[in-house]
Amino acid sequence: MSTYSSDLAKGLWNLKIDDKYADFTISVNGREFKCHRVILASLSEFFEVMFDSGLMETETGCVCLDDMLLDEDSCSDLLKFIYTGDPSVVTMDNADILLHVAHMMQIKSLHTICKQFLSVNADKSNCVHVWQIAQNHGDTADLAEIARSLILKHFAEIANSEAKLDEIGTVDSLMSILESDNINVVDRSGLFCQVSFSWIVADLENRIQRFPELCEAMVQNRVSAKDIYEEAVKIEEFSSNHEILRFLEDLTSRHNSDMQEDGVFATPADDVLVVIGGSEGGNNCSVMVFSFHKRFGFL
Repeated sequence: MSTYSSDLAKGLWNLKIDDKYADFTISVNGREFKCHRVILASLSEFFEVMFDSGLMETETGCVCLDDMLLDEDSCSDLLKFIYTGDPSVVTMDNADILLHVAHMMQIKSLHTICKQFLSVNADKSNCVHVWQIAQNHGDTADLAEIARSLILKHFAEIANSEAKLDEIGTVDSLMSILESDNINVVDRSGLFCQVSFSWIVADLENRIQRFPELCEAMVQNRVSAKDIYEEAVKIEEFSSNHEILRFLEDLTSRHNSDMQEDGVFATPADDVLVVIGGSEGGNNCSVMVFSFHKRFGFL
């Protein structure tokens, strides 16, 4: 059924396809896209300010957008949205680029559609990537929380999949995951070491200085210094680094026992469930303790 909005969108897109009445050019990687100033300015404050400012682009009738991370395909998708409002232009392949461009060009409707698309399509296979996208753009706190919740829920599975957690951009982001009380993990020591060390090795030159910080954080999160040492020396990039080895020796000497001299635990306290049972007469009393961290019970 034909409507005013559908007819208008179709008409505008036909003008774009035919380059009819075009009075402006967008250049991306050498490819030129003929456009209409009034249509660009009607949806984007970025273009409206450009055309009102009297800048060089207004005089030449052309702007190069290579510095906006656009490629030819994503520029075509961007223009199709501007001319038609078609939300189907947003896909997993271009959502991060279009979200970035929508933010830079102040295209609010496209920004909203990109966030909604990523929120609906986030799952355990892409949640790390979606989380990184959300952290790199403004007004995406809700999207970031959705992606982060998926990472925590599926942490063990994601950690054992190829390189996904290596995408996390900063040590603070990685530590916010490892230190969360909601992280779904059984083998805390093994996985925390695996993830932390893999993250460092993925960008060794820029991340190696974060090694001590991550190790100290793991100790605070009930990973033993002994486990950290044993896992680290298995990795050539660490075992051949004298500064790393000295740090590991110091770490183990500072945390060489779970008990202090006065018998108090030196490591953070564990959460345990204690079950006490027995007969009514007081005979056959038994105590069972379950450690949530270690995931085992004992009598």
